[in-house]
Amino acid sequence: MKKRQERTSKRAEIPDMVFVYVMAAVIIAMILLFGYKAIGKLMETTSVTETAKFKVDLKNILTEDTTYGKNDFVRIRIPSGYEELCFVKSNLDSSNDAVKEFLKRYPQALDIAESANNVFLGNSNGKIDSFSVSTFEIYPGSAYGEDAFCVREQSGELKFRIEGMGDSALIVNVS
Repeated sequence: MKKRQERTSKRAEIPDMVFVYVMAAVIIAMILLFGYKAIGKLMETTSVTETAKFKVDLKNILTEDTTYGKNDFVRIRIPSGYEELCFVKSNLDSSNDAVKEFLKRYPQALDIAESANNVFLGNSNGKIDSFSVSTFEIYPGSAYGEDAFCVREQSGELKFRIEGMGDSALIVNVS
């Protein structure tokens, strides 16, 4: 009689172990899935924070550098996911050939120029994040004339010069 009970209990152990392994696999899969989602949200939050910090830093730089005669070389880290910073005047002349070239590259720039925003971050995929900064002027010798000016990132940084004009800052290319 005892032998029969031993066989039954060993047979019951196999399904019990399978159940344990299946439950362990399900729990591990859930931990990996939730962990992956949490890391994705953390990366997104980091990117948003980095962009917000960039905007505040740029606004501060432009505000500080309006003092007449002040001349600063600016090096500022561009947020990840962007390749270019563009300044747009509110009176964007779309009949100008240089501006037409600019609008081919960034068609949304005309909408930005007509809004309260006057600066945007952009990339080659067409992603744009616009915002507003204090009054500025664009150096007449820039690629798009006096209406628009873009600075491409170099090694993760934007490099340009600012000259104070008293009530505004003059943005000048350095390359």
